[in-house]
Amino acid sequence: MNLTTAWCWVDMLSHEDIRTSYRLIKEWIDDFAAAHELKRLQAYVECDFEEAIRLVKHLGFEKESIMKNFMNDKDAYMFVRIL
Repeated sequence: MNLTTAWCWVDMLSHEDIRTSYRLIKEWIDDFAAAHELKRLQAYVECDFEEAIRLVKHLGFEKESIMKNFMNDKDAYMFVRIL
């Protein structure tokens, strides 16, 4: 997005093993952020996707806002992680 902020996203289907996604992301997210001198990570999650909400919270993200009609006609939460 800019020199200190990046979008984070995972293309997940509801039947995927969330633990595998978590382990992979956890391994590289901090190193990636440090290597690029990022100060803020952002992720959006559909409001009704509970598994993905748990994933971003376990990764240290906090809910910042609701984005109305962000995904076609669906609302999404904006999660952020300040580094």
